[in-house]
Amino acid sequence: MARRFQKSFTEPDLLKALQRPVLLLIVRPAAEVLAEKGFTLPEANESLDYRALAASLAEPDSRINDLAEALFLIRNVGVDERFDELREVAGNLNVRIDPLDSVADIAARIYLAEPQALIRLDRANLYRRRRKFESFVTRDACQLSPEQMLTDVSGLEGELSDWFVSTKRGRRCTVTRIACPGELRFLVQHGEPYTRRASCDDDHSGAVFYRPEQTDFVAFDFTYNELRINARHIREVKVYRRLFSLHLFDDEGFLVYAEKYTLEPLRDQGRAALESRDIDGIEDVALEELECFWPGPYSHRDRTYATDVLGALSHRWRSIRATAELRMAKFGIKLRGERDSRSLRIKPRNVAEYSHGEGGEVIEEWMRHRGFIRIGAAAIDDETEAFVERA
Repeated sequence: MARRFQKSFTEPDLLKALQRPVLLLIVRPAAEVLAEKGFTLPEANESLDYRALAASLAEPDSRINDLAEALFLIRNVGVDERFDELREVAGNLNVRIDPLDSVADIAARIYLAEPQALIRLDRANLYRRRRKFESFVTRDACQLSPEQMLTDVSGLEGELSDWFVSTKRGRRCTVTRIACPGELRFLVQHGEPYTRRASCDDDHSGAVFYRPEQTDFVAFDFTYNELRINARHIREVKVYRRLFSLHLFDDEGFLVYAEKYTLEPLRDQGRAALESRDIDGIEDVALEELECFWPGPYSHRDRTYATDVLGALSHRWRSIRATAELRMAKFGIKLRGERDSRSLRIKPRNVAEYSHGEGGEVIEEWMRHRGFIRIGAAAIDDETEAFVERA
C-alpha cells in the first residue's frame, strides 16, 4: 500500500511571483482546508495575506498534498530557461497568456488547463531544486514541547531585523512560527542587498532598482533535539544558530555544531547499506555518485558516476579503498507511489541536500537505520544491526 505523506510547501517566495488571479485559482480547491489553518480567500477589494497563506501551506497536512505538489511543480518548471518552451506548450493547449505573465504564471496557467502537460515537462528535464540543511544539536537533553517554546517571536524578529540592517539588507524581517507534530518550523522572510537589472517595456530600455526578498527555513526536531537550517549564506546560518539558541533556550551556546552525517556504512557494509526493505514507503535505493579523496601531496580525488556505483566498482575489480576519505555521495531514492526517483546528496559532516517535496521524513528514517546519520543513532542500533545481518 502506498504511503500517504502529509505534505507541505515551505518556499513562499513563489507565492509572490505569481499574479494574484493566477495564485487564487491555484489555491481555491483547498480553500476550506486553508481557512481552518487561518487563511481565507480575499474578496476582490481585499489585500491578499501572503504571510497567513505561507503559514497555512507550511503545516504538513495530507489534505493539501495535491496543492503542495502543484506548487512544487510550478516552481520546478517555471524557470526563465524554459520561457519559450512553456509559451509553445501554452499555444498548443490554447491557454491564454497575459502580456504581464511571468514564466511562473505561464507554468501555473498550463497546470490549470492541463496538469499532465506540466508534469511531462518536469519529467523531461527534472528541474528539481534541492534544499541544503545545516544541522546543530542541543548541548544537553531537551524535554520541551512545541507549545512551550517561543510562542512570541517578536523579540527574535527584532534582533534579526537589527542584524539584517547591519548587513545592508533592510529592516523588514518577519518570522512565522508553525507548530507541527514533533517539530517546530520557522519561515524567516527578509530583504537581500539592493540589485539593479536591465529592463525594458514595449518602447523603452532602462533599469529597475529593487531589494529582493528571501525566505529561509529553520526547524527544530524534538525527537532528536536538532535544529536544521536552510539559508543561502553561511553568515545567516551562524546568526540563526546563535539567535534561535538564545530565544528557544535562553542560551546563545545551547545549540552546537553536529557531525550529523557519515558515509562509512558504504565502506563497512557495502550493498547492505542501501537496503530499504524495512522502511515503509521506500521501494529502492541506488548509489549514483561517489567522491573519494586521498590525503597526500597530490590532493588526489576522483568521482564515480553510475546507475549503480557499487556494481560499477565491482565490475572493474575495485572496491571502496580503506585509505580514501569519502567526501560526497549521491543516492537515487524511489518512493512507493512515485514514478521518478528523488535525489539525496550527503556531504559529511553535517550537510544533506534533498530534492523537492515532502517524504523527507521517510528518507531521514532510512538514513538513520542504515547508519548514515550519527545523531540519535543509539536508539535504533540494535534493530539496524540485526536487519543488516539478515540481509
